[in-house]
Amino acid sequence: MTSVFAASRVLAVGAVLLASGCSLLGSRPPLLETLWVAADIGGAGIVDRTRSTMRLHAGGTVSGDSGCNQYRGLAKIDGKSLLFDELVSTRKACSADVMDQELRFLRALSATRTIAERDGTLQLSDKSRQPLVRFVPADG
Repeated sequence: MTSVFAASRVLAVGAVLLASGCSLLGSRPPLLETLWVAADIGGAGIVDRTRSTMRLHAGGTVSGDSGCNQYRGLAKIDGKSLLFDELVSTRKACSADVMDQELRFLRALSATRTIAERDGTLQLSDKSRQPLVRFVPADG
């Protein structure tokens, strides 16, 4: 029962913020419904010509491209806290370097506990506040 209440609260807050055009982090572009592209994963940069993306939806979900495959799942946002749950992915095979990056990206999402905005970028970090993934807006 508690998780249903929490999920409905996240949905309601997300819907209000999306409808008003506001970002949860108080900056442009808005956090929700923006396509974010990974600029760095775990300090290792990005494999050429791959795109790992994230789109947080007002309905409390996340979707994107993990470099080779598509993924989706639940996203629980509470202030600067961000947790991903029930992430599922397609199972297409790509080159070894792309598959390695995809694994690092999906592990980073699973380890995410906080989100921070800085200079138009998003930083996902673990429970120790160690950086996991840095995102930039897809059109920026």
